[in-house]
Amino acid sequence: AGASVEFIRRFESDYQAQTRFLVENYRSTANIIDIANALIEPASERMKREHPIRIDNARTKSPTGGEWQSRDSVAQGRVQILPAGRNTEQQAVAVLTELQRLQSCGVELDRTAVIARQWKFLDPLRAACESLELPVSMADEDAPPLWRLRETQALLSFAEAQGPLVKAGTLQAWLAGHNRCDWSDSLQEAIAAFAEETLGAEVSLPWFRDWLAEWGRASRLRQTGLLLLTAHRAKGLEFDHVIVLD
Repeated sequence: AGASVEFIRRFESDYQAQTRFLVENYRSTANIIDIANALIEPASERMKREHPIRIDNARTKSPTGGEWQSRDSVAQGRVQILPAGRNTEQQAVAVLTELQRLQSCGVELDRTAVIARQWKFLDPLRAACESLELPVSMADEDAPPLWRLRETQALLSFAEAQGPLVKAGTLQAWLAGHNRCDWSDSLQEAIAAFAEETLGAEVSLPWFRDWLAEWGRASRLRQTGLLLLTAHRAKGLEFDHVIVLD
């Protein structure tokens, strides 16, 4: 659509601007930064070619692999290239095997992502995770709002029938007396958070309704298991551990 790097190259002369190179990385370990610099090095026309990224000054004496240099005796906080077979199914098995190894070291899936170029490369991995009952989700799937769920509306109807005040213990007892469904875990988590926030005190029904709606909105943005997404969708996000397919 008419975009060109020349507009950026001309910025300094067009606006008599001074150039400042932002080269300190406050997020990644030294190992990841070194690999990133090596990968981008062949791009000879980039404007920061003579100014490679470096770790921020406050972390210069930290282990190059961060805390995982000591926690993971195999990879020791290094960037790994794993043999992954000849097709997406074999690749899924290789990734899943490594994830299970990392879990034994303390890696949490809800801070971990698998990134691919296209969504179709992620489908076999998702199927493999589901077969082992590992929590997994695709970033292109939006969960239905908690508020619109039939189970949530049933809970609200029960709360309204109790009178003008609501208490977490009463709601938890009601949930315990009903059959578990796909969304009961989300509701139980919500009411547990409500109990912690209110410390068992009674609150007005309108206050509880507002609180539940806000909790539901926040929960849709929260990662609850291994996240599968494309490189395009991953822009601007942050994870503790990342696997890149293919």
